[in-house]
Amino acid sequence: MSNIEEIKSQVKQLCDSQSLAALSTCCEDQPYGSLVGFVASNCLKEIIFATLDNTSKFENIKNNPKVALLVDNRNNKAEDFEEAASVTAVGKAEIIEPDQKDLHAEFLLEKLPELKEFVEMEHCVLVAVAIEKYVMVNGIHDVQTLKMK
Repeated sequence: MSNIEEIKSQVKQLCDSQSLAALSTCCEDQPYGSLVGFVASNCLKEIIFATLDNTSKFENIKNNPKVALLVDNRNNKAEDFEEAASVTAVGKAEIIEPDQKDLHAEFLLEKLPELKEFVEMEHCVLVAVAIEKYVMVNGIHDVQTLKMK
């Protein structure tokens, strides 16, 4: 397996095994963090999540679509410093048009069926992040970047 294939495999395994990501947006040069339930596409080029259209994250994305999502497998134990893995996905967010919502919602709900009522809410929108790169970190010292373009 090539190094790129190995990194892709690690990123995919981590994204598939976790339900939540820490989303970072920006408002007037001030960072803002939120937890979101997410799903990554099989090719890793896109991450989908749901939010309400009256939230700070929604407004931030409308004003500045550059985002990052952090996914990790920590257990809040001392061993995490050596054993935990994390991946930061960096990309550009886009609000999914209402006529495309059902298709993307099906994909998200396949992984996270517990979000069904939330996704069906009137003010819920789906967001697709076109991923530019992933930064995969294993332990403290093993950092690798996977560019998606």
